[in-house]
Amino acid sequence: MPSTDPAAAPEVVTLVRIPALVTIVVGIVSTIVGTVMAGGKGLLGGLLGTVVVVGFFAAGQLIVGRVLRTNPALGLNVALLVYIVQIGVLLVLLLVLKDASFFAPKVFAFTVMACVLAWVLGSVVAFARNRQPTIVPGSAPPGYPLDPPGGDGAGAGS
Repeated sequence: MPSTDPAAAPEVVTLVRIPALVTIVVGIVSTIVGTVMAGGKGLLGGLLGTVVVVGFFAAGQLIVGRVLRTNPALGLNVALLVYIVQIGVLLVLLLVLKDASFFAPKVFAFTVMACVLAWVLGSVVAFARNRQPTIVPGSAPPGYPLDPPGGDGAGAGS
């Protein structure tokens, strides 16, 4: 049975923390640029764009992390579904708010796009740093030969 131990949660927090920090930095820069270009409406657009992306993508990563802890076989399917839903919702949000007058929609859209790219880049870095072994050395079933007769000594499966 897959582990549901809460002690496994810190790796999920790490996989959210790194992309969130990268995204917040990019969001701050985008918000500053938006404020310079569009004033107060640019500030609001940049802040909303950053908050929306960090919120959507952090929630998605936490959902995927929970599924991976409880049912790893569904992990890739859930990850793809969550990502498609996130991008779809962001697209609908951009289309609905394209003519909004209470903030700068172009700053919002630019910030969302920049933050999504930053999140993806941060996720790649986090996953690369937090690699989990898929084959644990010494975990072969009892009686499984590590070197087949006449093998080159490199071990099974090489």
